[in-house]
Parts: sequence; C-alpha cells; structure tokens
Amino acid sequence: MIWLAWRQHRAELLWSALVLAVVGGLLFWASRDMFAAYQLAHDGTTTAACAMGHSQDPICSTLTGDFQRRFGDPAVLLLILTVLPALAGMFLGAPLVAREIERCTYQVAWTQGVSRLRWISVKLLALVLVTAVLFTCCSLLLMWWRGPLDQVTGTRFALGFDLEGVAPVAYALFALALGVAASVVFRRTLPAMAVTAFGFIGVRLVIEFAFRPHFLPPVARISGPVSSPTEGNPSAYNGDWLIPNGFHYLDRAGHAVSELDAVNLCHGYLVKGVTEDFGQCLQEHGLRLVNLYQPAGRFWLFQGIESAIFLTLALALLGLALWWVTARIS
Repeated sequence: MIWLAWRQHRAELLWSALVLAVVGGLLFWASRDMFAAYQLAHDGTTTAACAMGHSQDPICSTLTGDFQRRFGDPAVLLLILTVLPALAGMFLGAPLVAREIERCTYQVAWTQGVSRLRWISVKLLALVLVTAVLFTCCSLLLMWWRGPLDQVTGTRFALGFDLEGVAPVAYALFALALGVAASVVFRRTLPAMAVTAFGFIGVRLVIEFAFRPHFLPPVARISGPVSSPTEGNPSAYNGDWLIPNGFHYLDRAGHAVSELDAVNLCHGYLVKGVTEDFGQCLQEHGLRLVNLYQPAGRFWLFQGIESAIFLTLALALLGLALWWVTARIS
C-alpha cells in the first residue's frame, strides 16, 4: 500500500517539494540586503539599540519604520505563502477519493484483498506525514527569513503570526483534511477543490478576525492624550499586538468615550489639519486613550490555541472521511 500510495501521488509530492525549493530560493534572494542591513545595525548603530529595546523614542520609531518600509514582507510573496496551505488541500486532498471514483478505479482497488478502510488509512497517513514535513520546513524557512524584521520592528505577533511557528503546519493539515472530506462527499475533483479553497479561506478569516483577538482577555494600556491611536507602530509596544479597532477614550470620570465622540468634540482642529491642536483639545477635555493589546509574551500560547483549533477540525474532517468511505460509498 505504501508503494501504491507513492506511485499514485508521486507527481503531487514532487511538485510540492519543488514549490518548497522555489520558495526557499525566493526567500534567500529577497533576504540578502535585509540581513546585510541587520548586521550593520548589530555593529553598534542607533538602529541596534532601538532593535534591542524597541524604544518609544521618536528616532527609534523613524529608524524601525524605515527598516519596515525597506524590507517589509513583499505583498506578492505574502499572498503566495498564505495560500500555500489551501493548495495542499486542493491538490493533495481533493483528488484522493474523487479521482478514483471518476475513473472507476475504486471498484478494482477495494476488491483486491485490501479493505477500503486500510486503503484510505494508509494514503491519509502518508499524505499527512508529507504535508507536516513540508510545512514544518516552510515555517522554519519563514522564521529564519523574518528574523531581522521581527527583531527590529517588533511585528512578529502582528504580521508574522500566520507565517511562523506551528500555525502554518496546522493550517496545511486542516486544508488537507478539508480536501479529503470534500473529495469523499462530492466525489468530483473540481467541486471538491472549489469547496476546499473557499472553505479554507472562510474558516481562516473567521478564526483570525473573530476569535484570535479574544483567545485571552486583552490587556488595556492607558496613555496620555494623543491625537490618534498608535496602531501603525507595533514596535512602540515592545512587539505586542494591538487589537484592530481595540481602542477608545476615557474621560476624567473614567467613563468610556467612543472615537467618534472624541472626534466630534474636537472636529474643528481636524478640519484645519492641525493635529497638535487636536491633541491639545483632547487634553483640555481630559480624554485619555485606551489601547487594547495582546502582550508579545502570548505569541506561542496563541499559536498553540489556534493550532489546536485547526488540528481538532482536521481530525473531525478526517474522521468524517473515513466513515463516509466505509459506510456511504458503494
């Protein structure tokens, strides 16, 4: 069975290894200037001090911002890396059973002394192991590549969460399981691939934006009166992840004031384009900014929580696929 699984899926596996090699080559090519600049920073420049301490000094903010603009993650490469797990589900998982049914080869495969449960179990085990190994290697490559960015800009939690650690492996295994489940339910390769793509994207978006910010209660940081929240400068928060739209204002009595009410209160200064006067207006009214954030120290805990969610979903989908093959497909 192992030899049969290799013969049937060797093309997909070889293409997967080739894609990993290409991604590694692109990362190495894109990292040369960044690693050179990072090495100069560690030779004693001001950037080094900012990188080590993530200081809130304006000079440090400028230097880290320049580093982010120069060597920030390329949008095209980020898109490719984000959809890689979905591709694993579409091209490794979706054809697993659907292709056999479309070609009617399952009738021969399941009548040659090998039970259908053993047939699909061996194939699933092989694909799961290969997928886990490939995406572990990919995650390690990305952690190496983003190392200078994480150190200098403090954006690991905010921007690198989906690319580093154990989460990419869990995403890929979930996509694979979703592809297999769609394959046995729909019994057609193209519909299974479409369901895998849209289902993976939908689940990822829901968990990332609706659940991830609240895996643990966020921490509130109250700062002095300022003109706007500092969402665009994660390094000023020592690598913490500022919750999107997780800010409001407090008045002198400690009551929450929405951003809209704060803007309406000092609207005239914004119309004039004088942000300093706008901040002064907020100060005169005793408004203080409250930012909600997840501390940088929770990065691996959040990785574990999100990975556990996706692995649980993957196990449920694989269980559904096993039951469907043994009980529903005739």
